[in-house]
Amino acid sequence: MKTQFSIGSIFFNMSRLLHTVRYLKWEQVFYRFYYPFKKKWYKAHPPSLHHLQNAQQFPQILFPSFCVYRQIYDPEGNTFSLLNLKHTFGAEIDWNYDANGKLWSYNLNYFNWLNDNDISVSDRLKTINDYIAQEHKVQIGQESYPSSLRIVNWIKFLSSNQIYEEPIIQSLYRQADRLYHFPEYHLMANHLLENGWAILWASCYFNDKKFYIKGADIVQNELTEQILNDGAHFERSPMYHSLILQHFLELSILIDAKNSFFDDFFYNFIKNKTFKMLGWASTMIFNNHLFPNFADATSGITPTLVELQTVAQHLIFDIKQVVLNESGYRKLEQNNIELLFNCGAIGSKYQPGHAHADLLSFCVNINNQSVIVDTGISTYERNQQRLYERSTLAHNTVCIEDTNSLDVWASFRVGHRANVCIIEETSAAIVVRHYGYKRKYGIIHERSITRDGSKIVIVDKLIGWKGQNVRLFLHFHPSVNLKLQEDCWLISGLDTMIKIDNASIYSEQYEYCEGFNKRVLANRLVAQVKAQICTTVIEQSP
Repeated sequence: MKTQFSIGSIFFNMSRLLHTVRYLKWEQVFYRFYYPFKKKWYKAHPPSLHHLQNAQQFPQILFPSFCVYRQIYDPEGNTFSLLNLKHTFGAEIDWNYDANGKLWSYNLNYFNWLNDNDISVSDRLKTINDYIAQEHKVQIGQESYPSSLRIVNWIKFLSSNQIYEEPIIQSLYRQADRLYHFPEYHLMANHLLENGWAILWASCYFNDKKFYIKGADIVQNELTEQILNDGAHFERSPMYHSLILQHFLELSILIDAKNSFFDDFFYNFIKNKTFKMLGWASTMIFNNHLFPNFADATSGITPTLVELQTVAQHLIFDIKQVVLNESGYRKLEQNNIELLFNCGAIGSKYQPGHAHADLLSFCVNINNQSVIVDTGISTYERNQQRLYERSTLAHNTVCIEDTNSLDVWASFRVGHRANVCIIEETSAAIVVRHYGYKRKYGIIHERSITRDGSKIVIVDKLIGWKGQNVRLFLHFHPSVNLKLQEDCWLISGLDTMIKIDNASIYSEQYEYCEGFNKRVLANRLVAQVKAQICTTVIEQSP
């Protein structure tokens, strides 16, 4: 038996790996092998006199200070509060500190606190000088992604406060030169886009045409692919969409201030993409100004949409809602009920790192209150918690035999994928099928959602069901109190009830993610499903 199990595991892992790598682009494979060799002989180039002079003549440009960047850094003891975890370094900051996980280390090296105008300029400047003093031994912070965010944050800070110290400019150029030689073609998606932004910012700061050509080329190529026709970022995560939208707006401020540096085509290209992304964000958000936590989205990472819209309006952007289409989301509204439905397949096929096994999941707000929610995420670490938060069990959909509708594994990997097909769509209803369980169980999951009077009706059909164990999960916000009354679950304070027909139902607790490293207990309903189950959200109790 041991030998059979071992052989079975080998074949399973080989199959999983094959279905993971088959979607990669050739560049991802090539650069994964090429970069380790290139790094052995690479040496950073110092800035020329031309670069130094242009940096020292860079004009003062004021950028918005978003609330999300406040209270990250306390100069007292060099204390950093990142991802809901706090650490005090004392006299010297350890830029390689990784006891709180790699994402915490990344955030430490982003330098986002430079955007906090509540901290004195001298205290913020002190952290830059601390980094430069240790630059020769920084490891995590030298990776291209944190370098990209740091470069932009340094330029914004130096420009806003008219700081022109040569050691800082030299360090900044070294970082930009390294990034120029090592953009993340092995990862691509939002990582490569961040690299392109930073190279572009550096090109403007140093008046470097070489940087500009590469930065503009990356940004234009990636945005052409990554921003879908309805304005969504192709990874389908509201959080990453907001991050990229923020970068669009800040780049627009830079372009307006340094208009002569950018060509007209690029200027109009950025403005058009910004307009489309603003439209998608304004459509996807609930009336209480909160996004659903689809696809690795969580709170406390990005500026709010209200803040972004305020900046956009200051830049004279006309914000109009769009028709949701290519992004694979739909919004249904009935009286005071708002429902956002995930009816799309996986986002970026070659980089599905932020995808979840959440096919046909949905979220509901009632009277501007979060009611049925996506459970969100609390970690990017490679552990059981990460696997659970990406699993089908953690979403508002049906799960067969406690297995996933997509083969999510490790922290950012997806093996077997699933097709999703919209069968019917009108202004009042939508019917969608996914085939994630067909290969293993021969079952097609069909979900229809219909607006009907004062209610929204969700019907789940299991085409091909032959007695397998199937459960439906509905996760509620921690503020929601459920009370069973006859065959309905009442939501206290909202005059709303949830009715699930012809099923054995029970309530249990789960952990709702309020942010990275922050989980609280909440309630979810679990219903045993046979061939079909009907869930009704009724605005007023009978």
